[in-house]
Amino acid sequence: MRSAFESHYPDGRFKTYEYYSDAPKPLNLFDCVWIADMTHAQDPREAQLEWDYFKHWRRNDNGSLTYTP
Repeated sequence: MRSAFESHYPDGRFKTYEYYSDAPKPLNLFDCVWIADMTHAQDPREAQLEWDYFKHWRRNDNGSLTYTP
């Protein structure tokens, strides 16, 4: 899905990537939004902070979430 808010970005600034499980009824596991010209998002420390948060969560077969400290 793309959204265009100004003429500088004719294809939109935002691109959403959706990741689903391979279950018979696929569950949305994670969405990643790519934003054009957002230079601070390229800082490796930001990616590490995100991983440190998400690595504790697991999607169960019924769609619920489990947190493991």
